[in-house]
Amino acid sequence: MKKQLTTLLAVGVMATTMGSTSAQAATETANPTPISSSGWLHSDESQRGAFKNAYYRLKAKTPAKLAAYRAQGGAMIQRKLTLPKGTIISATKQGKYLVKTENSQAADVRYGLKAATLKKMGTVGQGTLVLKIKASQATKIKRPVYALPYGGGQLLSGGLKALSQVPKITSNQIRITADGYLEYYPNHPHVVTGDGGYQWTYAFNQRPTKSVKITKATAKGSRVFLYTKVKPAGVASSRVAKTGAHQYRVKLTNLHTPYAYTDNWLGDDTGVASMYTIGKTTAYTVIGEGFN
Repeated sequence: MKKQLTTLLAVGVMATTMGSTSAQAATETANPTPISSSGWLHSDESQRGAFKNAYYRLKAKTPAKLAAYRAQGGAMIQRKLTLPKGTIISATKQGKYLVKTENSQAADVRYGLKAATLKKMGTVGQGTLVLKIKASQATKIKRPVYALPYGGGQLLSGGLKALSQVPKITSNQIRITADGYLEYYPNHPHVVTGDGGYQWTYAFNQRPTKSVKITKATAKGSRVFLYTKVKPAGVASSRVAKTGAHQYRVKLTNLHTPYAYTDNWLGDDTGVASMYTIGKTTAYTVIGEGFN
């Protein structure tokens, strides 16, 4: 059974969904250890701790909420927003409902859908989509080619070296959203102070340097090629056309090298991360947590 986290660490878990964080309370070194991808990904027990996404397309305009934290006091607040018809979301099916909570590890939607609401909220972090809708309000679809098979679509630069520094996060973030955008968030720490003086730090800018629509994605083995009309920021791309919707191409490669590591904010204090290259950048993404 998963450990019961303390109240302070539970706050940390929720914070990670709005941009990876580090905190004063988390002091253990990550000590990443390679594990077998075939063993972890195909073990029934491990799969219960895997951050595996399911994707749905909304049939109509859909009311939802955005959750984010105040910089002082650490209070989480939520505000209403509306998702356009046709938006692709990642959510968990619970009975007759599709659910995405504030501490969900599912891939989030693009910044453009959250920007106006975040501005009104006066909070820090990228915010996270929260919704509970009837399953009949959306159509289940196959995982889009552009989407990562596990985790929230957050690729943190530096790969294994950066993972070894956790809980300190100095990486930049490249995010692939559920609705098919490539976003770049430079590292820019923002400290949040909660009750009792407990602090955690959002590691990235709240607003991406650029949010670019992925116009096409193709897969070949462990590689996925992402195409955009506009040159993306924060990642190396190749110019493959001078006109049209698919002018730039970014290569994303799954290195199939997962690591278990110590993380005080995840189940059993253990996280699982997978290594990728995107463009010329080595990166890691969190794909699961300990479970027994």
